[in-house]
Amino acid sequence: TPKLCYQHDMKQLLGKFIEVKEDDHGLFVKAIMPKANSQCKDVAALIKCGALDSMSIGYGIVKYAYDEDTNILDLIELKLFEILVHF
Repeated sequence: TPKLCYQHDMKQLLGKFIEVKEDDHGLFVKAIMPKANSQCKDVAALIKCGALDSMSIGYGIVKYAYDEDTNILDLIELKLFEILVHF
């Protein structure tokens, strides 16, 4: 299971994923963050007010296709290592 961390820092774990899947819009994730963790409280407040509204992923490429004519790399299969929230 990929880690939920803050700012690509695996030492700043924010919680646990309970659902990670690909849907019609892209990557869908659902996680829980412990209310007793002060950093999670801060991050949750930033998400709620809209100041924190994006995430990124850390991944390894498992399968890809490269089109030399267009110079496009098509990522077909990935291994997720981390999903992060950041500013």
